[in-house]
Amino acid sequence: TAFTPSPPSPKSLNSKCLHRSSPSSSSSLTSLSISSNDDNYETIVIGGGRIGSLISQDAKLLGRNDSIADSINADGEGPIYIATRNDVLESIVEACPEKRRKDLVFLQNGYLDDFLTSKNLLS
Repeated sequence: TAFTPSPPSPKSLNSKCLHRSSPSSSSSLTSLSISSNDDNYETIVIGGGRIGSLISQDAKLLGRNDSIADSINADGEGPIYIATRNDVLESIVEACPEKRRKDLVFLQNGYLDDFLTSKNLLS
């Protein structure tokens, strides 16, 4: 069964979950790009692996050699999808501007409640 990201609307980014697609729907991931007229709005994908590269169409894609702190506008808006291994999550969250941490969307394949609670990201 495939997982299809549920893209958030530009102004309500608290919808940070994946939903299971129905058996009749396409098994491929859809693009998560969201358009906006706001110059500060940008969709960002961190992680250029299998999942990150599939969802990064029309988004800024950050790989392991890119500086997260230098690449994310602290005053910007828009989802920041994290499609990486669990063992690098802490460094990504720490490098993300604090004002933008509310925009983080985690696409990991594990149970993250303890990690998210430890970073004050679970409300």
